[in-house]
Amino acid sequence: MALALSACGGSDSSPVVGETGPVTYVDFNEMSIDAQTLSSQYIETDGRLLIERSSAENLPTTGAASYYGFVTGTLEGQGLIGQIAVTADFEGDAITGTASNFIHETNGAYSGTLTAAGLVRTEAHMVITQFSATLEGTLSNDGNDYVTEIALEGDFLTADHAAIGGNVVGYVGDDFLVGGFAAER
Repeated sequence: MALALSACGGSDSSPVVGETGPVTYVDFNEMSIDAQTLSSQYIETDGRLLIERSSAENLPTTGAASYYGFVTGTLEGQGLIGQIAVTADFEGDAITGTASNFIHETNGAYSGTLTAAGLVRTEAHMVITQFSATLEGTLSNDGNDYVTEIALEGDFLTADHAAIGGNVVGYVGDDFLVGGFAAER
């Protein structure tokens, strides 16, 4: 599965944006379909980019851009999907945000919110991603708490940095998570 992020207020094609803001999913299959629909525009299931990243000349040096959507991956051989909100502060070279509403393919819903913090590297060379962030916190499922840490490594996508995408690796408790992500603003 791929990790995907999508932006509120973005294009009409964005599956996670309703008329009143972000859609909150309660069904794994519904969220999985929407996550795949979005991410397949930007990344492979392992987080490799399907389109070229934004050039450094096209990235702003002031202001910020917000991206909302999905985070999904493979955990214990099954899919795990959540929703994410990320803001890139181009002037402060920082990434902040949250991830919540995680649903596991067989274990159901996880409660809890992960907090994202990281760096923007707009002048990064092609082998170095343009931003990185770590999602940290505790997710709970079926009465068990899981200390969670997920690394996001990605790039700004499209000529006007309207999307972001990349890969993720991390742990939910003792279980390894791997996937990718994509987002629109």
